[in-house]
Amino acid sequence: GVIKFVDKQIGDIVEYVEGTGLKEKTILIITADHGEGLGEHGLSFQHTLCLYEEGIQIPLIIHAPKMQAKKIETQVQTIDITPTILDILDIPLIENVDGKSLVPVINEGKDNRKYLFAENGEVLFKQNNRTFFPGIKGKWRMIRTNEWKLIYIPHPKNDIYELYNLKNDPNENVNLISKEREIASELRGKLFEWMNHSKGDED
Repeated sequence: GVIKFVDKQIGDIVEYVEGTGLKEKTILIITADHGEGLGEHGLSFQHTLCLYEEGIQIPLIIHAPKMQAKKIETQVQTIDITPTILDILDIPLIENVDGKSLVPVINEGKDNRKYLFAENGEVLFKQNNRTFFPGIKGKWRMIRTNEWKLIYIPHPKNDIYELYNLKNDPNENVNLISKEREIASELRGKLFEWMNHSKGDED
């Protein structure tokens, strides 16, 4: 019912834009803030904890005047939306912006970034709790490429790492952490670099 409702609202907006002659002057972006775990990986209605694909994959549809329609396979982030809008409008970016414009990705097929990072939020349902420390210390962190994903879960005895090949195992059912040690080591190093950089920003 909610999906049908949202679809109707989007339709109303598109109809208004086209009916008022604003189509060639309008950038339309449809996205979301998160996905939702519906029992996958033992997590139900747990989008704030979930760094699996069902939690972090979201729709991102961009329609802009004179932009060619195509599907982009490479990974992007929501922080890329603002730089993309400014690029389309030919407005210079301010300094120290983490996001990257998707215009080169769309027009030239360039890869936007090699690594994508994420961390979780507060736990919504305690029965699904796989957070072993309170606050920031217990946050899950994740690094993802177009092919691999490493999830880091802090634990008081032994930190938990999960490594998935997203091309061969898109549902993330087979943890390869003990088999693909070289890939895991590379991703872990990059992940902790990002975590240390983020911590420095907080300080």
